[in-house]
Amino acid sequence: MPDIEKYEAHLDGLDLTKDQKAELIEALWLFCTCIVDQVQGLDPVSLGGGAPFEKLAAANPDAVSLSFSVTDDFSRKAEAVLHDES
Repeated sequence: MPDIEKYEAHLDGLDLTKDQKAELIEALWLFCTCIVDQVQGLDPVSLGGGAPFEKLAAANPDAVSLSFSVTDDFSRKAEAVLHDES
């Protein structure tokens, strides 16, 4: 865990108690640690041998579509709205 006293001065402008500052610093530390672990391949999914969705898709390709994304869905819906207004 981080050295709370080293970082709490950065939060002096916020209306937080000492305990709240410590909690925020610990949460940010954990978040950053998770990102670094993921980039280095040390996160649980990478250590387990790959993404669970890929394993599920390989076992049952009809159950999972890996080509779907939020942006694809948004684009389809936006196109539909634009065509309806024409």
